Amino acid sequence: MDSFPLYNYISKDENVSYIDIALVGSLSRGRELFNLLFASVDLIDVEIRFNIYNENPKKAYRQMTKAMPLLKETCHITINGKVKDDNINHKITDKAYAKLNFSSDLDMIESTYIIILHDDSKNYYDLGFKLFDKFKDRKENHIILNYTRYTNNLDSKEINNLTLFNIDIASAASFRSKEYSESILEEAYNVHRFYTRYYKGERVDDNEIWQDFIRDDLHSVKSSIRSALSMRYRVYMAGSYQASDIARDFYEKVVKPGQNTKSISLRNIFVDREHHTWNRFMITQGYRRPSKEEFKSYAYIGSNNHIDRIHKLHSLIANTDIKKFKNGQDDEFEKVCNEIYEYLYYR
Repeated sequence: MDSFPLYNYISKDENVSYIDIALVGSLSRGRELFNLLFASVDLIDVEIRFNIYNENPKKAYRQMTKAMPLLKETCHITINGKVKDDNINHKITDKAYAKLNFSSDLDMIESTYIIILHDDSKNYYDLGFKLFDKFKDRKENHIILNYTRYTNNLDSKEINNLTLFNIDIASAASFRSKEYSESILEEAYNVHRFYTRYYKGERVDDNEIWQDFIRDDLHSVKSSIRSALSMRYRVYMAGSYQASDIARDFYEKVVKPGQNTKSISLRNIFVDREHHTWNRFMITQGYRRPSKEEFKSYAYIGSNNHIDRIHKLHSLIANTDIKKFKNGQDDEFEKVCNEIYEYLYYR
């Protein structure tokens, strides 16, 4: 995701721009990657499509939606091209966060960003080479990342706009990966520290921030990694990704103009989209929105606040709408906040 950011693999047809991602093979490993990609890849007017290839697509669908119930309310989902879920909950998002298709037909792979994951029950090693031959004359950028036990270290093939990497699973824990992991973790901690000091003040002790960051469930670590990864796409959307001084260019285009009260700025848009990537992160963690009865059963009882971490309920998985906010109207997020304030006032 760092060396080959997905905005380099945008495709276009007559009606829409989109990124088509294929996850092939091991569902357990695929879910981890899906969680990262679903929560962090965010581009204005670019549709995100996932094609999840598994020997038993119906079982894969059941496992994914059981672990992440809100996928059914926030995504357009098909199995072998037949619609399964398409009832978007507008209290969470105006349009589908992604299109998901579960399939077993490897001959149907047409994605531009392909990840093949070793499965102990099936050898996918040759698939990477077959796909390389299939796409070698295409004009669009394609990348094939084949994580396998059947190669040593790393070997690659490249022609025109197509690249194939066969990556030994053990080699994936190389110094380069370790170096990148440490870098992303540092960025994630800086995100968490910024939020903490914004809400609690500049005098919050660093040790207190760190202990909150690494608390037992690692929720803050995961959420902050999501935020750090999604920043690459903010930089791209701002047009700063090719600047000689990326930070300065982003500051001039996004941060410095501030929040213009008369028009919607890039900063406004990015704040809005940051909340929606957080929504998507919470979906990958298995959270859902509580009903009013569920909320009353746990909220502000004992050590709880508006969140029930045991049953994974969070009221603020809600739709934000910067246009409504600018026009002085309440979006769903504001409505939920007002309901919480009212509940606290009268309880």
